[in-house]
Amino acid sequence: MINILRNDRYLVRINKRAISNKVGKALEFLKLSDQELTIAFESNDKLQELKNQYLGINETTDVLSFKSGDINPESGRIFLGDIVISPKNANYQAKEKNHSLEFELLTLCIHGLLHLLDYDHATDMEEKRMFDLQNELLGVINT
Repeated sequence: MINILRNDRYLVRINKRAISNKVGKALEFLKLSDQELTIAFESNDKLQELKNQYLGINETTDVLSFKSGDINPESGRIFLGDIVISPKNANYQAKEKNHSLEFELLTLCIHGLLHLLDYDHATDMEEKRMFDLQNELLGVINT
């Protein structure tokens, strides 16, 4: 199950159903369809606040992930964690990269999901591994 929250005040249209369906396809591909996560769309200020609070870095970002791994007592499923995305930054990046906002939001969702699964990009080798899988997943979910 994918829970999507919309708390930002940035006026971009987000197709929550399409994002939920496509992230669900990614979970299926990864054999994790029995697990849950939350995707929250928040303001740049909120992402900056969270990044400062949890990472000690006082700047905004496009996506943050907060891993859980706990069992949801209501469903009995593993709760992977929360992905928090800035639609404003996503919209800017989509224009900069010359692709749709939906594609950028999906890219950030998949990127966040991979962080929840302990992928990282701190080294060149980790980055290649993570971004190769990210690109593979984007190919799978956009077909």
